[in-house]
Amino acid sequence: MPPKKSKPKKPIERKLLLKYFGARLKELREKRKMSGEELGEMVEMNRQAISRLEVGGANPSLEIISKLCWALNVKIETFFRGFK
Repeated sequence: MPPKKSKPKKPIERKLLLKYFGARLKELREKRKMSGEELGEMVEMNRQAISRLEVGGANPSLEIISKLCWALNVKIETFFRGFK
């Protein structure tokens, strides 16, 4: 009899993922001593939109995530490193 396959992990809850992403975004922005307004200008967003991302109140598109990576000079996996 073949060994039983383990079940895949349950998908990450959307709210939790957005909060984690936002916290990492804020951490990376502050580490670079950038204001929300400065980051927003670089990625063509206003300060309020950056703030919504940082508190987990908005779901960024892949295009926005790509722009954020460019502006912060990080790889995309930086946002999700350590999250399980």
